[in-house]
Amino acid sequence: MSVAAPSHFVQVDPVHIAVSLVGLTVWTVARNLASVSLVALAMAGVVLAVAALSPERWPHIVHLGLQVGIGVTTYALTLQLFGVQAYVDLRELTLERLGRTVHG
Repeated sequence: MSVAAPSHFVQVDPVHIAVSLVGLTVWTVARNLASVSLVALAMAGVVLAVAALSPERWPHIVHLGLQVGIGVTTYALTLQLFGVQAYVDLRELTLERLGRTVHG
């Protein structure tokens, strides 16, 4: 048994609503997501390579610590290398706030 929605309900595209609320185009959102996705893929590739190359005799906690450390470092460096705008903005804001705290 299926229940049909009343005819007075209008179906809307949630992506269109979300994009129009923040004043961005779909292309801008896609471009921003693509850069972050590439950064995540690069990090995953490096972490998988490290996991494959590290000796199996090491304890699991050492593998985990190494992979987390390498993953965080790779992600941060790749964000910097690709110049992802959200990262650049966060870094500038953080440095500005730290500068105010340190100098006054």
